[in-house]
Amino acid sequence: MTDLRKATVDRSKSDAHLHTYNSAEGVRACPRQSNRRPRHESTLPVKSPCIDVCSFDKKTGWCKGCGRTKDECRSWKKEGKKKLLKIAMDLPRRLAALKGR
Repeated sequence: MTDLRKATVDRSKSDAHLHTYNSAEGVRACPRQSNRRPRHESTLPVKSPCIDVCSFDKKTGWCKGCGRTKDECRSWKKEGKKKLLKIAMDLPRRLAALKGR
């Protein structure tokens, strides 16, 4: 069984992108792909469906380009991921309804 200890970065060498760790077999290096920690999927933003058409249907209030309402467009960056995903799942139905008119 390997005994891993805390990872350290040796910035004095030219290979600053390599991290080293101590194990029972000695010091080993592992390449680091990014300085940023991977984010959990639930914290990733939901991309806006806006396609810069921004013309709203008077009857439904939906944008003819993306299918959102004006309020949904305004609050997109402030809303929680669950609500954004719920809206995003409904957009194809909205757009199909607008095209069928």
